[in-house]
Amino acid sequence: MMEFKPISIASSEGSFVVRPYQEGDEKAILDLFREVFGQERTQTHWKWKFRDNPFGTQIMLCFAPNGDLAAQYAGIPVKAVLKRQEVKVTQLVDSMSKPAYRGVLGGRKGIFTRTVQAFFDAFGHPGASVFLYGFPGIRHFRLGEILLRYGHMKFDNFFLSKKCSSRRWRGHPNFHGTVTLCSFPLNPRIDELWRARCNDFSFFVCRTTIFLNWRFSHPERVYSVWTLTSLFGDKTKGYAIICFLPEEGKARLIDMVIPQGRSGHTLLAGVEDALSGLGCETLETWAAPNHPAYSLLLDYGFRPGPETLGVIPTGRSFWDRLDFEWAASHFSYTMAECDLF
Repeated sequence: MMEFKPISIASSEGSFVVRPYQEGDEKAILDLFREVFGQERTQTHWKWKFRDNPFGTQIMLCFAPNGDLAAQYAGIPVKAVLKRQEVKVTQLVDSMSKPAYRGVLGGRKGIFTRTVQAFFDAFGHPGASVFLYGFPGIRHFRLGEILLRYGHMKFDNFFLSKKCSSRRWRGHPNFHGTVTLCSFPLNPRIDELWRARCNDFSFFVCRTTIFLNWRFSHPERVYSVWTLTSLFGDKTKGYAIICFLPEEGKARLIDMVIPQGRSGHTLLAGVEDALSGLGCETLETWAAPNHPAYSLLLDYGFRPGPETLGVIPTGRSFWDRLDFEWAASHFSYTMAECDLF
């Protein structure tokens, strides 16, 4: 981040101060999170999500004259491949403002909007992030569209699901590879897989071991990772990361880099066989229709349906060489791009 000088905003209540996160702000952030969202977030969860992110911390805060935290606009920066070059992009998360201060200054020049603009000034440029994206609900998307120049990444049919079949592959020899349940942290063979497959994507968050090992070290969720390795040798041909929800009888395919053809079917069948043995009835996933695995998922038996959370894939470009319409149609994502899973 370029050097950012705190901004003082005069009001009838005194001066509000906008500045980036500093160590020690966590308590105020978690207190505001509880007040706004009605949920408790632990220090451990917050630290994993923001402080432990190997790609940096992007948080802008606004403090009231009495020291209250009045607003936050925050993001999770990650590395991405864009037309075969590496850039940074940011997932926008946990935007919030304290109800008592929402009317201060008002409208397009309110406290929250000024905090957002400070975030854009600090982090919305090629030296920090070329593209900001998120998955807000319809109300927050509409506000962002009006006030913050959010754009809609208009993909339909990115929510896919299928009924799990019952153990149909067990005992059948398969020459497309071996499906194995692995554990985190992932080994460097995943980096070899990513280097071999990264050019399949026009615009996508890099699936390196650094990203995956951090993303799936969530302190309050349990993930399993299944890999497909070549029958002869130890080359990794693909992976699938699963979050099983036994109380709901379903599992989520959170992320995948899957080979095409029968090899891809082999990986999915191995995962499905294991899940059905645990009582899983349904497998759900997100895959943008431009994702290289999308057609394979349909061929395997996944079917599109209404997205159950009501989110709107959203973005904004901060690089004059990155046209938003191009980015909106080429940016690919899975559930791993969203902090909700």
